[in-house]
Amino acid sequence: MSNSTYATAFNRSETPIFASIETRLKEHLDRRTHEGSLRSLMPLPASADADTSSKKNPLTLQSALVDFASNDYLGLARCPDQHSKVESAYREFLSRYEGSKTNPPVLGATGSRLLSGDSSLARTLEAYLASPSVHDREAALIFNSGYDANLSILSSLPYRNENGSDAIIVDELVHNSLVMGVRMSRLDPKNVFLFRHNDVEDMKRVLKNVCQLSKKSTSAIASSGPSVLIVVESVYSMDGDIAPIKRILDSAYEMGATVMIDEAHGLGVFGRTNSQNMILEDGTDVFSKINSIDKPYKNENTRKSGG
Repeated sequence: MSNSTYATAFNRSETPIFASIETRLKEHLDRRTHEGSLRSLMPLPASADADTSSKKNPLTLQSALVDFASNDYLGLARCPDQHSKVESAYREFLSRYEGSKTNPPVLGATGSRLLSGDSSLARTLEAYLASPSVHDREAALIFNSGYDANLSILSSLPYRNENGSDAIIVDELVHNSLVMGVRMSRLDPKNVFLFRHNDVEDMKRVLKNVCQLSKKSTSAIASSGPSVLIVVESVYSMDGDIAPIKRILDSAYEMGATVMIDEAHGLGVFGRTNSQNMILEDGTDVFSKINSIDKPYKNENTRKSGG
């Protein structure tokens, strides 16, 4: 095919077959504007280099507001002492390499950790987070955010094999990231079950039903048969209510189920972590805890600690 023939073949017809995406988007935006439901970015807060002398400057207005909406629960993102400590720690870290033939670690991941993005800083932080002085876990893994951690774990843990399919039991009010992670898993929707919010008796009822279904579908032994994962949060952000973690763990232990706890809103609120030191009878505790540093500590790193 010559260049001229190629160009002619892809000329737009006089009457387009498909609707324009741009036109459709504009129609949707215009409708939302008319309905008063169009959302847009808020004005940025005032900074040292912003001109806030004019009363018309939107930064002047927002700088006078009190924050009740962000994830900066403990106020550390705006704390001058915290800023000084971070700057001081980074300068002290760089000073270790002055006069050394070794270059300091690069800033940023530069790529996937499995390829080129691993670093001594990431490994050191993960070892510290898993240590007895912090979470006392077998290992920790850093993710970009709590949302990424929930998607990654729930999309990869459950599986199906010749011995049957795993099941997930979820509190009906868990965060959307957990819901989306469950949807991305390899489970059939019929193997995903909800229980009433913070209702341990209803959770036990669902557990027993899942157990009966599992017995009917497989005769495999427990070590190779299906597993059950219970997914809850320690503190639920919308209403601020607290999960009965100890009772959930005890009930899971009785049935041989595994528990995953999203601690995004509990970290720094009830001690270091709401579920710390809640040990089961055999010496094990929660299988996986998602601790979002980007909530109380306001940076974009999240750790998944597993035992």
